[in-house]
Amino acid sequence: MWAFLDIKAEKAEKYKILYGKKLLPNPIKILVKMHQARKLFRLLKFIREIHTIRSLMKTPGEDEFAFYFTVINKFWESLHWFCDNISVLSDINVIKADSAKFSKLGAQMRFIALIFSFLLALRNVIHAAHKQMVIEKSLLTCEESQMDSLKAELKIIKQRKLDAWLKLLGILADLNVAGQFSGIGPKLFKVKFNEGFVAACGIISALIGCYFTY
Repeated sequence: MWAFLDIKAEKAEKYKILYGKKLLPNPIKILVKMHQARKLFRLLKFIREIHTIRSLMKTPGEDEFAFYFTVINKFWESLHWFCDNISVLSDINVIKADSAKFSKLGAQMRFIALIFSFLLALRNVIHAAHKQMVIEKSLLTCEESQMDSLKAELKIIKQRKLDAWLKLLGILADLNVAGQFSGIGPKLFKVKFNEGFVAACGIISALIGCYFTY
């Protein structure tokens, strides 16, 4: 019995050596399939953006500048995801379309959307900085009874300014990524950054996103 098992083990080892390369899955193919599978989660995201626009239209806030710029941003984001979905469906052979063309077009829509996000974030930085200066000036002349409330408000404004700066940095990083993929960046600024720099921008944006999430 043991001899039989030894023979089987020996044959299995020889088979593994001879045909193992054919049996083992190609890591590159696995990564490609995983990448394609992840794309499926992006399907119908443009509907979510349209829903957000409808929700904003029903309940506009007091800040009209933020309202209009957010609506415009979401409009271009919806176009970005629509083009992206066409590209994804083409990649998995659901429809026949030029995947690369729609992917680039989607990146261009994303770049335009980020321009409005950038302007809104820049406004928020300026607004927070101005508010901080006003409160700090008030602290020099305020009464003792107002001191604690002004200090508490100043603390909130400083945190708001930090968040605004981080959002602005994240948007700039996203703009660089979208600009490179869409081809708009090299055309506008006559500079094409290498893949390492673009990847670093993506990492910065992801880290800032994690900061605001958690």
